[in-house]
Amino acid sequence: MAQTFKLAAYYSMCDELVEMIEASPEMVAIDMTRDTVWKDPSHHVLAYDLIYCFGVYSLISGMRPPIPRGKAAEQKQKAYRQRMAESLSQELEALQDQIDALQLAIDALPNLDLTGLSMNTRAFGTATITLQEGQYIWCQSQTQEHRFALPDCITNGFLIPDDPSMIDRCKRETALNKQIGELERQQRAKNTELQKYQE
Repeated sequence: MAQTFKLAAYYSMCDELVEMIEASPEMVAIDMTRDTVWKDPSHHVLAYDLIYCFGVYSLISGMRPPIPRGKAAEQKQKAYRQRMAESLSQELEALQDQIDALQLAIDALPNLDLTGLSMNTRAFGTATITLQEGQYIWCQSQTQEHRFALPDCITNGFLIPDDPSMIDRCKRETALNKQIGELERQQRAKNTELQKYQE
């Protein structure tokens, strides 16, 4: 199977290897005492020899040496993660405040007590509401019983009350619920992002 060889990545690896050689007095001393025709004070020949030997003799097969990280770099990364976590937590609190305010606006809307009312329906003629539990109502038409969810059944015109203010009230609640749904979607996304900085 053909493999893609990225020359830029290879050169970058060579440069990093030379830097590690120059940072090691032992490696520099070995390089200067090697009995070779080529004397290379920049240590590129030694870097090539190391790459060749490792590849031919599989000296690093299965090994993944850890990437050295200084204490300062770790502290910087930790501080960054903490700042991001705090920022996201504040954004989540702000979103929850908006949701709470919208819920208060819904709670302040006039109460819907529809039991016993008769309304026109989009598809079944006149229907009488026989039961209301939470957001659900049950209507009895001439042919059968139907269940609808408030307030959308009125907002979307499945049930048509005679009182226009009831329609306006339901449209207002639907709009508020839609805003809450969007804010909750943002909450879920930010909670997912926050988890990355808390791991």
